[in-house]
This record gives sequence, structure tokens and C-alpha cells, in this order.
Amino acid sequence: MNAKDYTIGALADALRILELIARENGRHTLSEIAAEADYNKSKVFRILHTLETAQYVQKTDEEGRYALGPTILDLGSIASGRPNLPAIARPQMRGLLEQYGETVLLAILDGVDVLNLETLESTHRVRVAQSGGTSNGAHRTALGKAILAFLPESELENRLVQMDFTPATPNSITSIAELREELETIRARQFAIDDEESDIGVRCVGAPILGADGTPLAAISIEGPTERLSEALLAEMGTVVLTAAQACSRSLPGLSPSELV
Repeated sequence: MNAKDYTIGALADALRILELIARENGRHTLSEIAAEADYNKSKVFRILHTLETAQYVQKTDEEGRYALGPTILDLGSIASGRPNLPAIARPQMRGLLEQYGETVLLAILDGVDVLNLETLESTHRVRVAQSGGTSNGAHRTALGKAILAFLPESELENRLVQMDFTPATPNSITSIAELREELETIRARQFAIDDEESDIGVRCVGAPILGADGTPLAAISIEGPTERLSEALLAEMGTVVLTAAQACSRSLPGLSPSELV
């Protein structure tokens, strides 16, 4: 019997779809994937649903574009033998999601912005919309401020002078002096709070993930609607997020920024 007779057609089709998504990571919708693969949309829908259920792929935005999911990224990390920050942080992030039911984020600094690496969506019906790759001004977010607070002074100064302090909301920080004062507070308590500074109606609390030398590599946070995240709850969440971030830090000895993703 010819070896090709053992081929499982449905599996081969799924692998082709997966390879297509990997090449165009985050750029193609279901219709575009079907057109490029030359498969009918019903077939592609079933394949994508199966892959998404197993977290091999995930939607990246409201338009339904697909990117590689956490399962395949974890497998790639294992195969390469290289640490992968989302894979290491994900168990702690899941724990935060299970405890509070609010959206959990993992992000790094990208210049003077924060870049989301991973988002675990809230289990509540009313939640804050987020997607992988979303960026925002670092000084307006708990994620960004948590990282900025622990940067070496020379690196912090270099980023401060590049920032645009045009306020996004009435609560936004609007000057270097105001931000420096906020960063001092963050260093003292070890976690950061975004109190409707980026979006009205949204609060967030975040803590830094530190490398072996104490340099901040990333941050994790919990965010949700202001009506659910009272000031008292934010303070409680801050200590829990800090514990989760510290657990991630202990798993990352010797990791350099180039190995984050």
C-alpha cells in the first residue's frame, strides 16, 4: 500500500490552514483564509472552530482576524528549548482570572507605549474589550507605570522626554513631574494603579515581572469596569497581582529582553 493512502485528509487540511495563519499571523479573516486555501467557507469555519477550541489559533480583533494561539506558541517554546514569557506567565494569569473573573493582561514596553503579549478575557458578561497587540501610552496604564517605575534612571529619563502627555481623560498624568511622583509611590508599594487614566470607566492594577538583575522585563495586570473595581478591591488585587508577578520573575532567571517572545 502506498504511504500516502494513510493520509488523513481532514488533518492535512487543518495543518494547511494552520500554516497559512502562521505566515499571515493576525492579518486574515475566515473569508480570506478560505480564499487563499481554496476551500469553501463552511469547511474553513469548522477547521478554525476546532483549532480555536484547542487554542491553536485565536481571533485578534472584532473583525475576526486569526493568529496563532497559546497552545502552539507553548509547543514552539518547548521545542526550541528557549524560555517564552507568555508560556511562563500564563499559569499565573489564569489563576488571577479564576480568582477575580476580570481581564488579565501581559505586556512589555515598546518605546513609550505598552504592547500586549497576552490577554485572558473576563468571564463577566460586561467586560473591557482587549486584543493581543493593543498598545497604549505607558504613562497612562498600570502595566506601563509598573515597568517604568523600576527602570534604571538613565533609561527612564530617555523614555520620559519622548512621551506625549496629551491627556486621554481628565485623570491622565500630564507632566514628567507628575509621573515621577507617581512612580515613587509605585516603587514604595510595588504595584501600579490606572484609575480611569486611559479610558473613562476602566480601572487597572499591575505589577512588574523582573529579570534576575532586577530590571523590569514586562508586567501583568487585572482590569475591569470602575463599577466593579472599587478602590478597596484594587488595593487587594494589587497585592495578589504582585505575588503573581513575583512568581513569574522567579521562573525567568537570566532571561534577556530579546527572549521575551
